[in-house]
Amino acid sequence: MRMVFFKRSRACSIHFIIGILISLLFLFDGKYAYSQDAKLSQITLLVDNIQRSVDFYQRLGFSISYQKNSSLADGRNSIAHEKYPLTSDPKSELYVIMSDASKEGTNIALLAYEKPPLANARGNLMGLGVGDFVLVINTEDINFLYNRMDEFGARFYRRIQRVENNDLSENVIMYNFIVYDPDGHLVEVISRINNS
Repeated sequence: MRMVFFKRSRACSIHFIIGILISLLFLFDGKYAYSQDAKLSQITLLVDNIQRSVDFYQRLGFSISYQKNSSLADGRNSIAHEKYPLTSDPKSELYVIMSDASKEGTNIALLAYEKPPLANARGNLMGLGVGDFVLVINTEDINFLYNRMDEFGARFYRRIQRVENNDLSENVIMYNFIVYDPDGHLVEVISRINNS
């Protein structure tokens, strides 16, 4: 009889503790589980030739909203030199922030180091692996951006094509192309067209 009571009271205790934990989660309304105001504001790309990268992203519709050239001799003028684990000890830093036309989307920051330039930390520039990413840009006029990339001489992974979209409405047709930026980052450009 005592054994059965002990098993029941132990099970009740576990359920009681779980109930309290769940109540605490509701009490704090999840504000410690995640930040409700978190927003991706910028993606920083380390690049080799900042002018070529600026030209590439301008052709995709981004414009320069901030730029700074810094000497790293004293380390005080650096944007990111002290923050990041670099592959060399450069003496100058070039930093450009590019924004989309709305000025409300995620910015693309371009960061280049010189004297000496950074070594390439990526092994395979043609394939993706852990730690890589794909930038995705939405547009209403995919043909315009495709032609701009073609004029730029960009290296395409996939030319413009219609994409089968099992998860979207049947009234939406989607097209995309995938292109490498000058430093090998993959950029997917997508256009969704309402077919109704």
